[in-house]
Amino acid sequence: MRKTTLTLAAVALLSACGGGSSPEPVSDLNPAMGGTWTGNYTVTATGQAPQTAPGTLEVAVAGRTATITKVCPDGSGTLVATGSGNNAAWAGTLACPPVAVSLCPTVVVTLTSANGSLSADGQTMTVVAHGRASACGLAPDVTLGFMGGR
Repeated sequence: MRKTTLTLAAVALLSACGGGSSPEPVSDLNPAMGGTWTGNYTVTATGQAPQTAPGTLEVAVAGRTATITKVCPDGSGTLVATGSGNNAAWAGTLACPPVAVSLCPTVVVTLTSANGSLSADGQTMTVVAHGRASACGLAPDVTLGFMGGR
């Protein structure tokens, strides 16, 4: 009898504390993430000095989805990320068109993950993508970062 009473008391406490309730629904992405962002891209390959260049990123937001365009070094490429609030993430494979850099006439960057975030004040968009480059017989890890404002 005592064991049954303790079990019923534990169930009542868990129910009162929300232990048996469903998780809170996930909110949509902040619509302020959408728009054209102008700033700088920084490409960093393992063993190489970072390369920085000006660029533009386009973001379209619908619910929990952010379509991010112009992510590749040549200004092409589209990722469809998901998230909520001021943060979105993507995982997959995006092979960017070849570009020429310094001593290597053909560099292909293949992205495999990305995270994007909007600053708390809504003024700065940051996107960091990771992947691998294929360049002149080498295959270094590569990070492609973007930071910009409106």
